[in-house]
Amino acid sequence: ILMLLGMARTAEACAPKFGEVVLRDDYAVIAIIWQADGTARVADLKTDSSYRLIILPQIAAEAIRARMAYLRGLGYTDAQIQDMPVVSSERDATTQARPAELSAFLLGILTRTMHPDDDYWDTVKMQMTQEPDMDAYGIPSTDVTRRSRCSELCNGCGMDPLLVDAMMGHAPPKGDTANRDNYLRQPDNWPIVASMTERIVYDPERTTNPAFAQTHLAPGGVRQIQTGKHWLFLPRRRTVHPPDRGTDV
Repeated sequence: ILMLLGMARTAEACAPKFGEVVLRDDYAVIAIIWQADGTARVADLKTDSSYRLIILPQIAAEAIRARMAYLRGLGYTDAQIQDMPVVSSERDATTQARPAELSAFLLGILTRTMHPDDDYWDTVKMQMTQEPDMDAYGIPSTDVTRRSRCSELCNGCGMDPLLVDAMMGHAPPKGDTANRDNYLRQPDNWPIVASMTERIVYDPERTTNPAFAQTHLAPGGVRQIQTGKHWLFLPRRRTVHPPDRGTDV
């Protein structure tokens, strides 16, 4: 979830603890100030821009709460959970996962559920080789989640590309005065950003994206749906009469 909805790098996703998460009813916020180096946490990120906030939608907040409830069920106290990693090793809930473990786990899910054919993965590998996304140490990364979600936020959700860059930890282009990193640091904006990231959640009960939040129109009705910066107008249903004989339709 941290990678798919927050565009965190693999090593960044392994580092946060539950006590560092700002948890609200309809969103969650995590400061990316650490990354995992094996099972250790280090405050050594790629650039100054990599130190940032990621804002996660409601489904992420629900998942974090569910994980904490599961740990309570195992007998851990609230104080213990606060000091535990959000992403833990498979065999020890008190130890953060290694980035390689998380990457292999996620790749296994993608392989089984999305594109099992070799042609797809050959294309992905070719793209990552030609245009690599660097990890926090400047080493080419094989992670495809950040790139795909970045495209969806920009093209499918109407999010400002500079804001997406700030969430991904990219440096702003020269001459840019928008200061999207400062925008992300203002709590009043967190619900706004969360509602944007919610649009890439493929669950009709947890998204505001009209592609997944179904709208039913009664005959003769009209409704307008807000889609990011635009409005989609759904016209009234017209009565269609049978065409005259010989007319092509």
